[in-house]
Parts: sequence; structure tokens; C-alpha cells
Amino acid sequence: MYGTSSNPLKADILIENPIDQPGDSVSSISWSPNNKNRLFICSSWDSNVRLYKLHDSALERKITLETIYDLEDPALCTDWKEDSSIVFAGCINNKIIGFDLNTQQDLFVGKHDIAVCGIHWISHLNALITLSYNSKIKLWDLRQVEPIKTLQLSYRVTCSDYNSGLLAVGLSQSKVTVLDTRDVKKIRNPICVESMLGPDTIIDCIAVSPGGKFVATGGNDGRVNISNYGGKSKESGKKQIMSCLLTFKAYIVKFGDNEPSILYPVNSVGFNPRSPNFLFTAGGNGVLSFWDFDSKSAITSHGQGDVPITRAKLSPDGVYIAYAQGYDWERGIYGYQSYTPKVIVYHIQQNELVYQKSK
Repeated sequence: MYGTSSNPLKADILIENPIDQPGDSVSSISWSPNNKNRLFICSSWDSNVRLYKLHDSALERKITLETIYDLEDPALCTDWKEDSSIVFAGCINNKIIGFDLNTQQDLFVGKHDIAVCGIHWISHLNALITLSYNSKIKLWDLRQVEPIKTLQLSYRVTCSDYNSGLLAVGLSQSKVTVLDTRDVKKIRNPICVESMLGPDTIIDCIAVSPGGKFVATGGNDGRVNISNYGGKSKESGKKQIMSCLLTFKAYIVKFGDNEPSILYPVNSVGFNPRSPNFLFTAGGNGVLSFWDFDSKSAITSHGQGDVPITRAKLSPDGVYIAYAQGYDWERGIYGYQSYTPKVIVYHIQQNELVYQKSK
């Protein structure tokens, strides 16, 4: 694959009032499963979860702040119940909490022994799955105080994603695993395997495609891998958890032949239900990129390239992508700049779903 030069975003939808922006860098973005209401939430390091509504019509194009949920400590991850009645947050203080949008009541789900870094509503189980930095996965029934199942991984969790009954987890030491939740009797401690990005890469983000055929991972070294899930090994013919489809450089920039390459982390990655071969990536260099991995080509890229994109998330129907600008701490305190956090929504055009070959 190859990169394209970044262009200013022409279809951006903005938050009009600056005071409605997050007060610190965004740690997660989650869209409501109901595409009609166009609601999404953002958790940020100022210990708040903000609920936004997208307006996109011939009369108005804007994002409005609906409400703010104040937390004791920052949330690292968020998700929605499938009927959009409750939003969930996993917090750095180990707590799992919810907010009922109908009753305006707070819910305490449970807690881990250490910070919660992944949270996903599993609709067919009517349960919540959470992951923590101490390598534990817990399954919660909201009617019970204690988890109904606890799994122990062999490595520390770095990221996770859920789609089509599959929970994909990025782990320390460049390991990955996929947990199949479609049969509750088979939910057990999963097998961890080596990431296709190699042993020296930290996995910053992971995504499962609609239907569960592909798993994508993004690393701190600017590279992305797309693998088939559950395919058979060409050598042995036996089923294997992952088989590499493609690995490419997304955010590795070289300014001259004698200059060292600059590696920008891939902070978010995701598939689009509108196109089977579409992949988006969001980079620490401030560029949002769309790829066609079937043709091994970049479709387009957007952004000014000066402020890191900390998180990005597609709406469930793949029409919009919400992304957040801010500092991603990839370069630590020495690379800190006082970026003003911003949340923006981009309307993905039909001609941006597939690579257009030159005539």
C-alpha cells in the first residue's frame, strides 16, 4: 500500500460552541446503535463523559452537546446497550458504571482490581464484557453484583474491539487473541498468539470486521496488519486463529534519503459495513486515512497533519466517522504540547468507500 498527501477535511461537521468541547484529550468514542438518533459519547481525561448529537441536514450541519456525566476519575472506554437506553464507562479507578438515559440514574455495575481498559455490550448474552490491565476479562449480568464469569489472560490488555460475536484483544508483547462469545458454553480462557506486526510492536488498536472475517491491528510503529480470522494454515491445513492477509505502512514518514523515518502511532482502526474492503486508520500525525485493502491502495487521507488524532470511531451504518484531536502522549512529557482538544464528525462520501482506478 502507499500513502496519499493529506487534504483539508471538506465534509467536517463541527461543534459550534468551544465550551462544549472536551476539557482534555479524548480516550474513547462510542456511537449509539440507533442510527436514527445520531448520538455518540466521548470520554476524556477531564473525568467527564459527554453525550453529543449530530445534526446533518439541508437546514443545519452541527454537533450539539446534550449532557455531561461527571465521573470520579477518567474513563478509558465506553459503550452502549443495544437499545440505546444505557451508556457504560470503564474507569481508571477500576469501576464499571452506567448512565440510564431514560431515568437519568447512575448505575454501578462492578469493578476490577485495576483500571478498566475495555468495555463491550454483548446483546445476544444480554451481558457486559469488561477487560482490565491485569489481564482479566469479566462477564456481567446487570441484575447481579458479582461477575457471572471471569477469564484470565496470559498478557496485559492494550486494546479491544467487539463485532459479530467476536471479541478481539490486543495484548502486551505483541500478542493477540479472539474470544468467540456466540456459544456461552465455549467461553473459556482464549489462546494468545503472536501478532502479525511482529514481536517489537506495541499494539495500540484492534478491530473486527462486520461478519467477523477480518481482524485489523495498528501499532505504535505506524504499521497496520489485516488478518483472516479462523482460516486454515496453508502448510498443515489445520484451522488457525489468524492468517496474515496484508501488512502495510500507514504512518511512517521519511523526509529525505539521508533522514531517519518518523514513526507515528496508529491510534484507531476500523472497518466499514458499507464496503467489504474499506479500512480507516487514525494516526498520531493528525491524518485520517481510508484504505481499500483488496486493491492494496489508499483511497484518500484527510487532516492538517499537525494535531494527533487520539481516537476515531465509525457510526454503526458507516456513514459518519467521529474523531478527536488532542495529545496522545506517544512522546511522553517531553513531546507534550498544549493542543486544544476537539471532537469532529466527518461524512464519508460514496466515492471514498472504494479505490478509484485512474482511467
